[in-house]
Amino acid sequence: EKLKEQIIAGIRWRCVDIIDLNIVPTSLLNFHNHVNDNDASVMITASHNPLNWNGFKINIGAKSLSGKQLKELCAICHDQEIEQDRCYSSYQVISYTKQYIDKILEVSCKNRTASFDQYLPKIIWNINFGAASTIIPLLTSYL
Repeated sequence: EKLKEQIIAGIRWRCVDIIDLNIVPTSLLNFHNHVNDNDASVMITASHNPLNWNGFKINIGAKSLSGKQLKELCAICHDQEIEQDRCYSSYQVISYTKQYIDKILEVSCKNRTASFDQYLPKIIWNINFGAASTIIPLLTSYL
């Protein structure tokens, strides 16, 4: 939570509006970006990978930034002057889980002659208490 508060404060200090999706899998964030044509996104990640892989996933449009691009972004942000008294950014918390699950179900049922109730796929999830654990209970309630 502390890291989340700090990144939100830093982004808002740069006069950027924020939509907070809370804890979600990366695929939901990518879906939200695509559907809403977001300019950029940042995800705080505490992945199942080793500790030194944890940090931020940053996208500009649909492209993930890494290496040299991240250094260039940091340089731009560091050098940019901000007029604090003219800075108005919004912060809102929304849930996009229902729309995401609706799309998963739509794609899963597409081009099938049987209804989704009749087509019961055999699926195994290994979510390791990751962000997908916020989605799986709702998704499986439809199965």
